[in-house]
Amino acid sequence: MYHRQLAELMGVKTCTVDRWSNQTRRVTERTLKELNRLHHLLSQNPQLREQYVKPLSKVS
Repeated sequence: MYHRQLAELMGVKTCTVDRWSNQTRRVTERTLKELNRLHHLLSQNPQLREQYVKPLSKVS
């Protein structure tokens, strides 16, 4: 999933997700709960998951 897509799903700006990824901003407990909810939602909804989660490339 790209930062832009995660930001869209979480209702935050892309720069916020970038800061979490670069560890220049701490992830709060509230954010962790939201990430957990999002993970559950995507795992239960294959159509939504296909829309947002990029497939892993297979290495031969």
